[in-house]
Amino acid sequence: MKIFLSYASEQSELAKEIALALRAENHTVFFDRSALAAGEAYNAKIREAIEDSHLFVFLISPHSVTAGRYTLTELDFAERKWPRPWGYVLSAMVMPTPKVEIPSYVRAGTVLQPAGNVAATIAAEIHRIPKSGWLRIVQRYRAQLLVLIALAIVGAGAGWWYQQVQVERAALGRLFSEAQIQQDNGHYEDAWRHFEKARSLAPENPEVHENEAKLAMAWLENARITVGKGSFSAIVDKVLPALSRCAVSPDKLPAADCFAHMGWGDFLKSREGQGGVKPEQFYRRALALDPENTYAHAMSGFHILESHGSLDEAKQHFARALATGKERPYVQIAAFLYYTDEHLEDEAMRVVNDMRLNHESLPPDERDYSIRWSNLWNVYYSRMLNARDQQSFFSALSPADHLATFQWLFPEDWVPEGKRDLYRFFLGSFQELAGN
Repeated sequence: MKIFLSYASEQSELAKEIALALRAENHTVFFDRSALAAGEAYNAKIREAIEDSHLFVFLISPHSVTAGRYTLTELDFAERKWPRPWGYVLSAMVMPTPKVEIPSYVRAGTVLQPAGNVAATIAAEIHRIPKSGWLRIVQRYRAQLLVLIALAIVGAGAGWWYQQVQVERAALGRLFSEAQIQQDNGHYEDAWRHFEKARSLAPENPEVHENEAKLAMAWLENARITVGKGSFSAIVDKVLPALSRCAVSPDKLPAADCFAHMGWGDFLKSREGQGGVKPEQFYRRALALDPENTYAHAMSGFHILESHGSLDEAKQHFARALATGKERPYVQIAAFLYYTDEHLEDEAMRVVNDMRLNHESLPPDERDYSIRWSNLWNVYYSRMLNARDQQSFFSALSPADHLATFQWLFPEDWVPEGKRDLYRFFLGSFQELAGN
């Protein structure tokens, strides 16, 4: 549906959020006037945009109904196209406004009074509006037609409808199962194709949207790019619509998860010189919805360190993420991967030791080898072969923990032949330190 969004400049940030929610529902939204030059051409472009739209959304505020504001001119254009606003003009009270100041044309249409998220309320209301004019007429007189329609459905189509529902449900079940198998094997792109089929089969099914958002988050958490094949930006652009739909959900907890992953997606794109909004803005929005959100705290900690911020502040975020008891392996991996990359090896050892004590494990896929023999082995290599660095490294853990963690990470029968001499040196140093 083509939608014209009319708002006062004071509500521009809210208008952007509403436009994002509507575009996530595949609507075309006209709301950015900043690129238009003033004068007759400006009026013509606005009038043309309203003429071309299927729905006019008006944000009611004291600013938008003040005499002389351009919003009233836009409202006049809408009235010329739709003398009767019902079904074509949707208004939302975004700021308390005296009823007497609201134009009668606006009051004659549908006026929403959002109690919660404005963008989500408007998107939900538009979803209920039929797309064509004759259907809107039918909806207006639905009370008179309801009995006849119900009898027709019961008499002629109920059995067929039930059969179609069962067929659709079975097809979705197969697609969900196949997608889960692909996801469990780390084949996220193949899993995504199954959800594209599910969405085409049942585009409005909430179960499809919910599971698609979960897959989108898992894909971003585990995004891997082979040199010369694909890009982070391609992955992010593919999953962003699913995350946007989830982020405007009235359910705050999954919405917060999706906002956090939108920030993570922006970070991934920034690694390729792309990206728009700064990731921390998404993390703040996630924490506003859910102050203890695991993902937002873990990703905030990572972002603070990546931006060369305060180590203590980052550790507080990681600690709050761990305190939730959710996604603990993800949080630990995110923490020590950054520590090892940025030469904060003492912190890396504390995280790994904590994982050992809590009977956690490294990722069970090809990342295990990279983390174990690249990130962590290099920590020992860089700190144990220099006497000054060795002593400071020893102080990161107790002697017994150092020895136990090293043996947990590197069982002797796993050590490659080319690393055995260094392995014996490291092991002997920790045994001596522990008094063995």
